[in-house]
Amino acid sequence: MHVRRRLAPSQRRAALQVLALLLCGATALAAPARNVSFVVDGLPLHYYQAELLLFSLRVFGQQPRDSVLVHVTPTVAPEFLEWLASGGYAYRTIKPVLGRGRHLNKLAQLAAFAEPGALPPGGGVFLLDADTFVLQPLAPPCADAVCAKVVDTSNPPIRVIQSLLAAAGVPEPAQVPSDCSDIPTFAPNVNGGYYYVPAGLAGRVAAAWLARAQWLVDNSRRVLAGFPAQEQRAAVYHTDQLAMLMAVAGDGVPLSTVPANLNFPLHFACSPASYDAARP
Repeated sequence: MHVRRRLAPSQRRAALQVLALLLCGATALAAPARNVSFVVDGLPLHYYQAELLLFSLRVFGQQPRDSVLVHVTPTVAPEFLEWLASGGYAYRTIKPVLGRGRHLNKLAQLAAFAEPGALPPGGGVFLLDADTFVLQPLAPPCADAVCAKVVDTSNPPIRVIQSLLAAAGVPEPAQVPSDCSDIPTFAPNVNGGYYYVPAGLAGRVAAAWLARAQWLVDNSRRVLAGFPAQEQRAAVYHTDQLAMLMAVAGDGVPLSTVPANLNFPLHFACSPASYDAARP
C-alpha cells in the first residue's frame, strides 16, 4: 500500500531523527538494477517528502538503496544532492519536458528506463510521486501492461477531457465512476502518484506518452479557450495524466487498473470504491 499523508511538526521531527540514524554511514553499490523512481523539485516540501519516501522504501518496503533512482530538477539545492549521495542514493538531473516543468516530470524520469537494457527482462519500474509513503515491499502488479489506479475524483472534468479527445481524434474510452465519488471519468484517467511500467513496454510507453503530451502542450490552450479558467488550469496541471489517457485510448498502450490498496489517498477524506479490505 502506498499512501500520501501529512504529519504534525512533532511527528516530522521524530521521523527525520530516525531517518538520519538509519542513513548514517550508508554507501552506494556499483551497477545496481534500479526499479524505483521519483522526482524532487527545488522546494523545501519536496526535500521533506523525499526523506520520508526514502525512509519508507528502506524500512517498510525493504527496498535496497541502490535500486532507487531519484530524479532532480536543476533548482534542487546542492546540500540535498550531497545528502542523497552520502546516503547511497543515485540521482539524475532532468530538464523540464516541453517547457512544462513539474507538470511533465513523470515523462522525464521514464526516459531513463526506456533505453534497451536499462531494465532487466521481466522487470519493470515503479514511478512514484514524492509524497507517497510505502508500507510494504513493492511487487509488480502485472507483467504486460501499465498499472495504475483510477483517479480519486473526476479531475479534470470529463467534459474537458471529451473536448481534448475530440480535437485530437482520439476515440472516447469507457466511462467509470471516479474512485472516491460517483462522478464519471474515463477508465484510463489514472492517478499519477503510482505507475508500474514493465520493461518490455517502457520504450513504447515513453514514445506514445511524450507524443501525446506534445500535442496537449501545443493545442490544449486553443481547444479549451471557452472553458472556465479553473478548468483550463486543471488540464495544464494534469498534462502528464491526460497524455497517458490519450496514449492508452489512442495508441493502444495497454493499461491494467489496480485497487486503492496500492495507491491510497490520505490528503482528503475519501473511501475509495476500489479498496479491497481482504488484501494488503
